[in-house]
Amino acid sequence: MITVTEGTKRLFRIVANHRIPEGKTLRLDAIGHGKNGRPLPSVRVGEPQEGDCPVRDQGNIVLYVSNAMSEAYDGCVLDLEEFPDGLRCVLGPPDAGHNARS
Repeated sequence: MITVTEGTKRLFRIVANHRIPEGKTLRLDAIGHGKNGRPLPSVRVGEPQEGDCPVRDQGNIVLYVSNAMSEAYDGCVLDLEEFPDGLRCVLGPPDAGHNARS
């Protein structure tokens, strides 16, 4: 299971309430594979797929995590990190700490 931080869930809830078309949702899914063979993570707008794991904030689903991402990144944390060009979602091990995930 991937843990999503409270701040990340709050941001996704705001985005979902104001920017996502009806019938669509935010999904954490793969956009290919890295050199290590692990899926490359991406948060995109799409439709929930069979096997997706819902992530809730205040009782509402704010993100679906694909089965492939759940398996490949089991135990990792999805967090927000500030970069010079703005906020980014980062995914990494829980013991890496904020600012060390990528």
